[in-house]
Amino acid sequence: MKGRKPPLVAAIPLAAALVAVTGVLSAGATAGGTAAANAAAKGKADRVLFNGRIYTVDPSQPWASAVAIRGRRIAYVGTDAGAKALAGPKTEMVNLRGRMAMPGLVDAHSHPIDGGALLDACSLDFERLTVPQFQARIQRCLDGSRAKEPDGWLEVEGWNAEETRPAGTVIRKEALDALDTRRPIVVHNADGHKSLANSRALALAGITGSTPDPGGGVIEKANGEPTGLLFENAQGLVNRRIPPDSFEDRVRWGRLAIEALNEEGVTSTLDAAGGKPNLRVYEA
Repeated sequence: MKGRKPPLVAAIPLAAALVAVTGVLSAGATAGGTAAANAAAKGKADRVLFNGRIYTVDPSQPWASAVAIRGRRIAYVGTDAGAKALAGPKTEMVNLRGRMAMPGLVDAHSHPIDGGALLDACSLDFERLTVPQFQARIQRCLDGSRAKEPDGWLEVEGWNAEETRPAGTVIRKEALDALDTRRPIVVHNADGHKSLANSRALALAGITGSTPDPGGGVIEKANGEPTGLLFENAQGLVNRRIPPDSFEDRVRWGRLAIEALNEEGVTSTLDAAGGKPNLRVYEA
């Protein structure tokens, strides 16, 4: 801090609880020679982060080593000694051990509830899988939800179909039909342009060898029979047969999404396609 301006001091609303590495400092602190003394006179800090790399987003002093928080406001940003001077017997002292803290990130376009649903879903995690690995991952999901036999739909997310190993392998319904289940299954490719359905799902959707391609979609067929691969709008033939999500499910997904956002340092976000159903979730 030698040669720099006086420690940054401000009283700025704190967006969320401070977290090391991807943490939460509200930006816009201003310098002031007597502000530290004024802050100390108002009471001790509730939390002090020290021994870190604090990125302030203030061009006059972009970096500091410590920050003190009182209530939901930043009381002091500057040196370890300056922040510790505001500590009392009940102050939480957080040693960052050289790690970074920074202002909470604001995401201007996201789909949190849909993201929470993906976090909660059976997922192949976009991995490059062989057919046996593909089957084993889905079978684990089935085994973990036996209470939904025989009629509960299983939706699988995060399929990386184009990188199935070995290169050039195409997975069709037979891989799903061989699994130990009677449940309808649909596997969604990561790009959103195709899905794979097992024979039970195809039957429930009324897809047979004589089913014509819907507008803007393709039902792949071999020897006059559907292979299970559905492209573009053809996916809707199966998707519309899946029971709608419950409100309780959507609330759970909302909570999962908020936790995941906060873990990455995102403290505010805009639901880009919210509508009344999502507003009800956020209210809950």
